[in-house]
Amino acid sequence: MRLAATGVGLALAIMFISTTGISAQTKNVLLIIADDLGIDYASGFQSPLDIAPTPNIDQLASEGILFENAWSNPLCSPTRATIMTGKYGFRTGVGAPVGGSDNPGMSTDEYTLPDAIAGLAPEFYSTACIGKWHLGTYLTGGQDHPNLSGFDYFSGSLGGGVSDYNDWEKVVNGSNIEDNVATYASTENVNDAISWINSQENSWFLWLAFNAVHTPYHLPPDSLHGYDVNEEYSDDKDPVPYFNAAIEAMDTEIGRLLDHLRSAGQYEKTSVIYLGDNGTHLDVIQSPFNRRQGKGTLYEGGVHVPLIISGPEIVNPSRNSDVLVNMTDLYSTILSLIGVDNEDLPADAQDSYSLYDILRDQPSTERNWIYSESFNSDRNNGMTIRNEDYHLILEDDGDEEMYQVKTDIYEDENLLARSLSDEEERNYQALKRICDSIHNPGSYTSLEELEKDPQMNVWFSDRYHINIKIDAELLGSTLSIYDTSGKVIIREEIKNLVTRISLRQEQIQGIAIVHLQSEKGSYSSKIYK
Repeated sequence: MRLAATGVGLALAIMFISTTGISAQTKNVLLIIADDLGIDYASGFQSPLDIAPTPNIDQLASEGILFENAWSNPLCSPTRATIMTGKYGFRTGVGAPVGGSDNPGMSTDEYTLPDAIAGLAPEFYSTACIGKWHLGTYLTGGQDHPNLSGFDYFSGSLGGGVSDYNDWEKVVNGSNIEDNVATYASTENVNDAISWINSQENSWFLWLAFNAVHTPYHLPPDSLHGYDVNEEYSDDKDPVPYFNAAIEAMDTEIGRLLDHLRSAGQYEKTSVIYLGDNGTHLDVIQSPFNRRQGKGTLYEGGVHVPLIISGPEIVNPSRNSDVLVNMTDLYSTILSLIGVDNEDLPADAQDSYSLYDILRDQPSTERNWIYSESFNSDRNNGMTIRNEDYHLILEDDGDEEMYQVKTDIYEDENLLARSLSDEEERNYQALKRICDSIHNPGSYTSLEELEKDPQMNVWFSDRYHINIKIDAELLGSTLSIYDTSGKVIIREEIKNLVTRISLRQEQIQGIAIVHLQSEKGSYSSKIYK
């Protein structure tokens, strides 16, 4: 984890969210999800491809922050479940596209984002999901699943994709409204969004999930794009122009929605979050990107997605951030944007950390690693994790791969195919240890960081308590905790293998070092809150 204000790397840093202090004015949140769109087709990521023009998405970036290192899951349903719950997929059971008895979907017992908004927002909020759902089956509520999951209003398609963008089944609040909607799906989604926003008298949260640019490849209405594709797509045609046309059409419809917010006087009080739900479909991946490393895989091409946050809370807009972000973090970030204090953020959303301080351009602690996974899928099941420099893939069949993400952006050289340097070996072992600790926490938590002395482990169990676990031979050692000025704020003898230290309010902001002195030697772990 790094301290953003200084760029200083800390060997052990514990993530805690600082107090938001959001003003009392009304704040809406618009979450926009593009389907199957990785960074290779996203503006702002220096893609060498000839990608579609997206002036409206680009304007969001110019008015906000583009996050360069955001990770999703490799497939759509798991990513959506992580945003909805603030938890990794293995905690919710959603590790593959929802469908059938093997993947029934997200339980309606989960404390979802709309549930948290209803229970924690400082004012009443209306909530809606419009567009693609793909989080439930008949085993988890069927057509009522979006509403049972907390949304006041749902309008869209329940499955993973539409069979025809101009002829699709639409569900509204559990009822089939039309079996053959003839309006282009992206246009109908925005029509429904505008209609719902116009009916609101309160602050609102809108989850707008486009089916675009998921297959089937198709010819969007001419008015929405400028590509020279004059015939409907067929298997003998190059899908790339159709894919780009669908991207531009989606951007055009996003622009229509944002223009409506401006004309209605709501744009200035609406935070807009735009993201891709997973990497690009393998059919349209182009060189120099690797066609075997896109959607559905644990490579960067499967999980590295665009993320932009714009709106009234942004300080110093038109900037890029290289912090590591997991889509679980949107859960807490959205709650922060609507005014939920950090101490009130749901503890159950244990894998979610608010980006609010970054939006405000304030000093903040940041993730030192991000994690993703795939399970119950037809292929590529396993875990993947990266820090600033290295990306490790651990497949369930035992295969392992590791890449240097800054110098090998297309992940061509598997470092594990040769002998590792000392630095590479240290990162390899540390990343493996974190993956193990996430699933088998024992004395660790999901906040375990990269470098720990093997004889002393330190972690926060909550805001006011540090836990210290030592090997038996270190019993009787003297524990000292120092603040950033070097002053000792706690000193005591360690009498147990696991010791829980309570902190006072005035102590929790400036802890710098936990130090253990014994006859065997001196041990220290750096932390920061």
